[in-house]
Amino acid sequence: MALPLKIDVLPEPELEFANAARDVDPRRGFGAHGPVDDRGLRSIRLGWTRRRHRSFKGVVKSAQSIHAGV
Repeated sequence: MALPLKIDVLPEPELEFANAARDVDPRRGFGAHGPVDDRGLRSIRLGWTRRRHRSFKGVVKSAQSIHAGV
């Protein structure tokens, strides 16, 4: 018995570099254009996905360990 399965492949997001240049490859973009802002990093936006039955505590613990390493 086959189960219905739907798979969506999301495209790579475009990253923004200096002079409003965009590229999906960070190494190529940084090498060719440099960072969009050379005044220093002020914040990083993160997004997580998780399984519905998993606890959110694991996400919080991961975020805290990342923050502690900065």
